[in-house]
Amino acid sequence: MYKRQGLPRAWLIRAAYPSIDWLFEKGIDHPQPWEIGMGLSNLPFAVPHLGIEACQAPVPIRIGWLRSVCNVWQAFALNGFIDEMAAAAGVDPLAYRIALLGPDRQFAAPNEDPDPLASSNGTTVDSGRYRRVIEHLAARVNWGAPLPAGHFRGFAAHNSFYSYVATIVEVALQADGTPRVVRVDTALDCGRVVNPDGVRAQVEGATIFGLGLALFGELSVREGRVEQSNFGDYRILRITEAPPVIEAQIVASEEPPSGIGEPPTPTIAPALAAALFAASGRRLRELPLMKGWAASG
Repeated sequence: MYKRQGLPRAWLIRAAYPSIDWLFEKGIDHPQPWEIGMGLSNLPFAVPHLGIEACQAPVPIRIGWLRSVCNVWQAFALNGFIDEMAAAAGVDPLAYRIALLGPDRQFAAPNEDPDPLASSNGTTVDSGRYRRVIEHLAARVNWGAPLPAGHFRGFAAHNSFYSYVATIVEVALQADGTPRVVRVDTALDCGRVVNPDGVRAQVEGATIFGLGLALFGELSVREGRVEQSNFGDYRILRITEAPPVIEAQIVASEEPPSGIGEPPTPTIAPALAAALFAASGRRLRELPLMKGWAASG
């Protein structure tokens, strides 16, 4: 729930998806606390009343790991929800997020393993680091400046694996009306950086993976078996579809080094969905996005 003229006073979040822990302990049929902690219970916003429910989701088939695990779909849902609230309030989506963060603060992340080596998204949350990656990226790409005709931007942010990431995806509508991603800018705070080139390479790889997943990635199941067998019938991003520009903006930090291989992935899909909304006025709330784009076009 939210007040149209201001910021949310209470959120109720329901999560329903199969738990990967089912692989190791039979009978588990709902998300586990560490999975809920990948972007829901550890969100950085100053919401005074927050309720999170893990709903039953039996596992019909064997499932496995995905790059960034539960952060992918939880970042997609959360960022989309915040974008819709910002639009309802008539506020710029970046400014809305910064206001929603409230004063900079650090707090213990609930439902996380107290052992830092076992915790996935981090034992603490720092809203100041979240805010800084947003402001850093907005300044670098001149957010709010006019774009070329037919170009549109979308934004998303997320904290995962102890790191903080913000992404802006720019799309251009082609002559036939289909969108083409032309630029992706990502700012990240992953603590002290030892090898900047390695960080940039991980951002580039996560961007390509995230775009393929967001645009086309889908597996279908029939009679208990996945129908797709290889890349002949599982659509991935082609080299001609990759954005010409992928930029990684490293935010200087004195925090201990943190994750970089997975954190740039979750922000891609929601930022792309926001760009497609800017281009069309249509909210795409399900993945893959091109399936919804074609259906609503």
